[in-house]
Amino acid sequence: MRVCSCGCTKLENRELGLCASCNQARIKAERPVVVKARKEIAKVSDKQKVKLKVRANGYRQVKEDQDRCAHCGTTYRLTPSHVLTQKQYPAHRANPRNIILLCQREHDLWEHNKTLFRELCPDVWVLKMEIMQELEPAYYRQFISKHFTI
Repeated sequence: MRVCSCGCTKLENRELGLCASCNQARIKAERPVVVKARKEIAKVSDKQKVKLKVRANGYRQVKEDQDRCAHCGTTYRLTPSHVLTQKQYPAHRANPRNIILLCQREHDLWEHNKTLFRELCPDVWVLKMEIMQELEPAYYRQFISKHFTI
């Protein structure tokens, strides 16, 4: 009777005389080691650093003023929700007046389903519309006509 080098009598690889665990170790050791090339981290320009710092200061100011979700009052998973989009209105990106803290659930509603947000969060809806009207009246009219034609 053949015995594996570890002392096991149940051989999986009879040709080499190895048990299952020793055969797996052999296979693993024979595999070529693949080292993935790491991508270089993109450099952040000085101009971009300033923008990021300004936005971080705006977020910090909002978090000092508001410590709960504007709708449900939770303090869990709060995210800054911009009334005017950051892409269309970069000037208002760091404006604390343009940012309302919402929990993740309400923020997702605002981003993906304005009609349902209006129904479920009427108090925050009114607040956002007031802010939008104050900051960009032309966009407010466009927003209302696009999303809520009566």
